Amino acid sequence: MPDDLGDDPGWQLSWKTLLLGLVPGRNLGIAKSGAKDSLQLLRSIFVAFCAGVVLIGVVVLILGDIDPEQPDRPALSVPIAVGVSVVCLALQRIVPRPLDCSTPATLAATYRRRFLLRIAFAEACSLVAFALYISIGPGWVYAVGLAFTLVGFAVAAPTRARLRADQDALGFRGCTSSLVAALRAQ
Repeated sequence: MPDDLGDDPGWQLSWKTLLLGLVPGRNLGIAKSGAKDSLQLLRSIFVAFCAGVVLIGVVVLILGDIDPEQPDRPALSVPIAVGVSVVCLALQRIVPRPLDCSTPATLAATYRRRFLLRIAFAEACSLVAFALYISIGPGWVYAVGLAFTLVGFAVAAPTRARLRADQDALGFRGCTSSLVAALRAQ
Protein backbone atom coordinates (compact mmCIF):
# COMPACT_ATOMS: atom_id res chain seq x y z
CA MET A 1 0.00 0.00 0.00
CA PRO A 2 1.52 3.37 -0.95
CA ASP A 3 2.37 5.90 1.73
CA ASP A 4 2.27 9.02 -0.42
CA LEU A 5 0.60 11.27 2.13
CA GLY A 6 4.08 12.71 2.55
CA ASP A 7 3.41 14.31 -0.84
CA ASP A 8 0.41 16.10 0.65
CA PRO A 9 1.05 19.83 0.14
CA GLY A 10 -1.10 20.79 3.13
CA TRP A 11 -3.72 23.51 3.13
CA GLN A 12 -1.36 26.42 2.38
CA LEU A 13 -3.82 29.07 3.49
CA SER A 14 -2.88 32.61 4.38
CA TRP A 15 -4.84 35.21 6.33
CA LYS A 16 -5.17 37.23 3.14
CA THR A 17 -6.76 34.27 1.34
CA LEU A 18 -9.13 33.64 4.24
CA LEU A 19 -10.19 37.28 4.51
CA LEU A 20 -10.64 37.67 0.75
CA GLY A 21 -12.64 34.43 0.80
CA LEU A 22 -15.29 36.26 2.83
CA VAL A 23 -15.88 38.70 -0.03
CA PRO A 24 -18.90 37.47 -2.02
CA GLY A 25 -18.03 36.44 -5.55
CA ARG A 26 -14.30 36.18 -4.86
CA ASN A 27 -14.30 32.68 -3.35
CA LEU A 28 -14.00 30.59 -6.51
CA GLY A 29 -11.55 32.99 -8.17
CA ILE A 30 -9.28 32.80 -5.16
CA ALA A 31 -9.63 29.03 -5.10
CA LYS A 32 -8.56 28.73 -8.73
CA SER A 33 -5.74 31.24 -8.60
CA GLY A 34 -4.08 29.93 -5.44
CA ALA A 35 -4.21 26.22 -6.23
CA LYS A 36 -1.22 24.51 -7.76
CA ASP A 37 -2.89 21.11 -8.09
CA SER A 38 -6.31 19.49 -7.74
CA LEU A 39 -5.90 18.68 -4.06
CA GLN A 40 -5.15 22.29 -3.22
CA LEU A 41 -8.07 23.35 -5.41
CA LEU A 42 -10.41 21.01 -3.52
CA ARG A 43 -9.20 22.45 -0.24
CA SER A 44 -9.67 26.01 -1.49
CA ILE A 45 -13.18 25.16 -2.68
CA PHE A 46 -13.90 23.64 0.73
CA VAL A 47 -12.80 26.87 2.44
CA ALA A 48 -14.99 28.87 0.03
CA PHE A 49 -18.04 26.77 0.95
CA CYS A 50 -17.26 27.26 4.64
CA ALA A 51 -17.03 31.02 4.07
CA GLY A 52 -20.37 30.91 2.26
CA VAL A 53 -22.28 29.43 5.19
CA VAL A 54 -20.57 31.91 7.54
CA LEU A 55 -21.69 34.79 5.32
CA ILE A 56 -25.27 33.51 5.35
CA GLY A 57 -25.04 33.45 9.15
CA VAL A 58 -23.89 37.08 9.11
CA VAL A 59 -26.95 37.98 7.04
CA VAL A 60 -29.19 36.20 9.56
CA LEU A 61 -27.54 38.10 12.42
CA ILE A 62 -27.98 41.42 10.63
CA LEU A 63 -31.62 40.80 9.74
CA GLY A 64 -32.59 39.41 13.16
CA ASP A 65 -36.07 38.00 13.68
CA ILE A 66 -38.21 38.88 10.70
CA ASP A 67 -41.56 38.58 12.49
CA PRO A 68 -41.16 38.28 16.28
CA GLU A 69 -44.94 38.36 16.78
CA GLN A 70 -45.48 34.67 15.95
CA PRO A 71 -44.60 32.51 18.99
CA ASP A 72 -45.38 29.18 17.26
CA ARG A 73 -42.66 29.56 14.66
CA PRO A 74 -39.97 27.52 16.47
CA ALA A 75 -42.44 24.67 16.90
CA LEU A 76 -42.77 24.51 13.11
CA SER A 77 -39.29 25.30 11.87
CA VAL A 78 -36.97 23.38 14.19
CA PRO A 79 -38.40 19.88 13.55
CA ILE A 80 -38.37 20.56 9.81
CA ALA A 81 -34.75 21.78 9.93
CA VAL A 82 -33.64 18.82 12.05
CA GLY A 83 -35.53 16.28 9.93
CA VAL A 84 -34.18 17.57 6.63
CA SER A 85 -30.68 17.78 8.08
CA VAL A 86 -30.72 14.21 9.37
CA VAL A 87 -31.90 12.98 5.96
CA CYS A 88 -29.23 15.05 4.16
CA LEU A 89 -26.41 13.76 6.38
CA ALA A 90 -27.63 10.19 5.96
CA LEU A 91 -27.71 10.67 2.18
CA GLN A 92 -24.23 12.18 2.36
CA ARG A 93 -22.93 8.84 3.60
CA ILE A 94 -25.14 6.57 1.46
CA VAL A 95 -25.32 8.10 -2.02
CA PRO A 96 -21.67 8.43 -3.14
CA ARG A 97 -20.22 5.25 -4.61
CA PRO A 98 -16.91 3.84 -3.38
CA LEU A 99 -13.77 5.26 -4.93
CA ASP A 100 -12.88 3.60 -8.25
CA CYS A 101 -9.21 2.66 -8.31
CA SER A 102 -9.00 1.37 -11.90
CA THR A 103 -6.74 4.27 -12.98
CA PRO A 104 -5.29 7.25 -11.11
CA ALA A 105 -7.45 9.62 -13.18
CA THR A 106 -10.58 7.63 -12.34
CA LEU A 107 -9.60 7.58 -8.67
CA ALA A 108 -9.21 11.36 -8.64
CA ALA A 109 -12.50 11.86 -10.51
CA THR A 110 -14.48 9.64 -8.17
CA TYR A 111 -12.93 11.35 -5.14
CA ARG A 112 -13.86 14.80 -6.49
CA ARG A 113 -17.40 13.63 -7.30
CA ARG A 114 -17.83 12.19 -3.81
CA PHE A 115 -16.38 15.34 -2.22
CA LEU A 116 -18.77 17.63 -4.10
CA LEU A 117 -21.77 15.40 -3.33
CA ARG A 118 -20.89 15.40 0.35
CA ILE A 119 -20.50 19.19 0.35
CA ALA A 120 -23.85 19.59 -1.44
CA PHE A 121 -25.72 17.38 1.02
CA ALA A 122 -24.06 19.10 3.99
CA GLU A 123 -24.76 22.60 2.71
CA ALA A 124 -28.39 21.72 2.06
CA CYS A 125 -28.88 21.59 5.84
CA SER A 126 -28.03 25.27 6.33
CA LEU A 127 -29.78 26.35 3.14
CA VAL A 128 -33.04 24.71 4.22
CA ALA A 129 -32.64 26.29 7.66
CA PHE A 130 -32.12 29.69 5.99
CA ALA A 131 -35.27 29.20 3.90
CA LEU A 132 -37.17 28.28 7.07
CA TYR A 133 -35.81 31.38 8.78
CA ILE A 134 -36.98 33.57 5.91
CA SER A 135 -40.41 31.96 5.69
CA ILE A 136 -41.49 30.94 9.21
CA GLY A 137 -38.65 30.53 11.65
CA PRO A 138 -36.75 32.58 14.18
CA GLY A 139 -33.18 33.62 13.42
CA TRP A 140 -31.62 30.92 15.57
CA VAL A 141 -33.12 28.17 13.39
CA TYR A 142 -30.24 28.90 11.00
CA ALA A 143 -27.84 27.90 13.79
CA VAL A 144 -29.55 24.49 13.93
CA GLY A 145 -29.01 23.94 10.20
CA LEU A 146 -25.49 25.36 10.41
CA ALA A 147 -24.56 22.86 13.13
CA PHE A 148 -25.60 19.99 10.86
CA THR A 149 -23.76 21.60 7.94
CA LEU A 150 -20.55 21.81 9.95
CA VAL A 151 -20.82 18.14 10.88
CA GLY A 152 -21.29 17.30 7.20
CA PHE A 153 -18.39 19.54 6.21
CA ALA A 154 -16.18 17.75 8.75
CA VAL A 155 -17.01 14.45 7.01
CA ALA A 156 -16.32 15.91 3.56
CA ALA A 157 -13.17 17.90 4.37
CA PRO A 158 -10.10 16.78 2.41
CA THR A 159 -7.92 16.70 5.51
CA ARG A 160 -4.80 14.63 5.90
CA ALA A 161 -6.61 12.29 8.31
CA ARG A 162 -9.54 11.79 5.91
CA LEU A 163 -7.17 11.13 3.02
CA ARG A 164 -5.31 8.61 5.18
CA ALA A 165 -8.60 6.84 6.04
CA ASP A 166 -9.57 6.75 2.36
CA GLN A 167 -6.12 5.42 1.43
CA ASP A 168 -6.42 2.73 4.09
CA ALA A 169 -9.88 1.75 2.77
CA LEU A 170 -8.47 1.58 -0.75
CA GLY A 171 -5.60 -0.60 0.46
CA PHE A 172 -8.04 -2.90 2.23
CA ARG A 173 -9.83 -3.35 -1.12
CA GLY A 174 -6.52 -4.22 -2.81
CA CYS A 175 -5.86 -0.88 -4.52
CA THR A 176 -2.21 0.07 -4.80
CA SER A 177 -2.73 3.57 -6.24
CA SER A 178 -1.95 6.60 -4.13
CA LEU A 179 -4.98 8.85 -3.60
CA VAL A 180 -2.87 11.95 -2.91
CA ALA A 181 -0.72 11.34 -6.00
CA ALA A 182 -3.85 10.84 -8.11
CA LEU A 183 -5.37 14.08 -6.82
CA ARG A 184 -2.17 16.04 -7.38
CA ALA A 185 -1.50 14.61 -10.88
CA GLN A 186 -4.11 16.80 -12.54
